[in-house]
Amino acid sequence: MVVEVAVPLEFLEPLGSVEVGKSVFVTSAKRQINNLHDMELMQRAVQSSPDTALHSLVVTASPLYENVSYSLAGLLNAPLNTEDVDIGPCALLRQAKATQPFRTSHQRYSERFSAPPPPDQSTLTNTVSVIPLAFVTPDELSAAQSKLDSAALEEYEKKFVTEFKRRCEEVALKNEEAAFRVLEKRPTVSKEALLTERVAYSIPVALPSEAQIAKVKSRKMTAVEPSQRARKTALKASVVEQKEKLNASKWLSQVGLSLEQENKEENEYIDTIQKQLIYSGVK
Repeated sequence: MVVEVAVPLEFLEPLGSVEVGKSVFVTSAKRQINNLHDMELMQRAVQSSPDTALHSLVVTASPLYENVSYSLAGLLNAPLNTEDVDIGPCALLRQAKATQPFRTSHQRYSERFSAPPPPDQSTLTNTVSVIPLAFVTPDELSAAQSKLDSAALEEYEKKFVTEFKRRCEEVALKNEEAAFRVLEKRPTVSKEALLTERVAYSIPVALPSEAQIAKVKSRKMTAVEPSQRARKTALKASVVEQKEKLNASKWLSQVGLSLEQENKEENEYIDTIQKQLIYSGVK
């Protein structure tokens, strides 16, 4: 007697060789689920999966090939109402990313022509193909190459940093030597040199002679003509007269305001005295 029990996929022990995000191969491409009815059921199962990372995936009928490395996007239990009841757990496969670095030209050529060309990477962000997990095997070669590439990249970074530091130290030493040689070529500083520098910077231009001063004074006196001098004098007198008128009007207005303020204060003072006298007489 055989008893079949459905167990949720998350209750099973994890497969060490098949993990989400790792590269895998398809052993039998003809077992791909490309039936329209089954694809609709798998899409509903993806949308209702407890793993929220799978909700953005779209199940398509993109053909799978046996000689192409794919990336495992997730694992999912097939619904029980599919045409093939014994499908079991299914793998959601998407096109693998671009080839890792540190590949030779021969390897790139063989990987390019060993299988049909992969689709455009821009359309592969959310599209996946479905195949039973039994027909998926880990890509151990790609995993080993990735490890080798990571180790080679780390070693290259270490060598690059070491060489960069060494070159920087060499350049710094060369600059220091060049600066020291320039300083050596400069003449020694003496008291005479300091005195000449001080005199040169304190009196940069020669002082004018008496003849030059007299020439400048005579030029300034003859430059102004009588007509221009009279015009300037009249203009200055008009400006002074306008200023005086303006100041006089301002002074009169200020005097009037001060008188009004004094009268107001005197009236208030008289009113206050009268009120006090009346209040004292009433008592």
